[in-house]
Amino acid sequence: MNSAPWFLIPRWRLVWFLAFATALNFGDRTAMSAVLSAVQAELGVSDVLLGLLGSVFLWSYALGSPIAGNLADRFSRRRMVIGSLIAWSAVTGLMGLVTNYPTLLILRFSLGLAECLYLPAAIALVASYHPIETRARAMSFVTIGANVGMVF
Repeated sequence: MNSAPWFLIPRWRLVWFLAFATALNFGDRTAMSAVLSAVQAELGVSDVLLGLLGSVFLWSYALGSPIAGNLADRFSRRRMVIGSLIAWSAVTGLMGLVTNYPTLLILRFSLGLAECLYLPAAIALVASYHPIETRARAMSFVTIGANVGMVF
């Protein structure tokens, strides 16, 4: 029998990691909205092209999600979570170096693809580590991470 408090048991440490990673995931996808006016001024783009930055992210995320779910069913979920974290971090870092609109548009598309790999693998990972008695609670903490990320 484990004498550690429930929230320190390894399966719960996984939840805390995934909640934090989910906050990062949702935070960096919404960060663009905080800098839209600066991007518009710096790159000299219209409101329509600015809106396209958000749309291309959502479309790539939406179209990639079923593929990501299939991959999470077939391959290591841990590796998918880590790979997605690394990929979206790299893409986000590259966005800071952008000097033109087409490159930013390509990176926003790439961000959608990199981020869509995360959530199906993370949810499946939580489900595989938590029995039915704690699964909903564990998922709720990951969901809290998404909301915290959007707020910050």
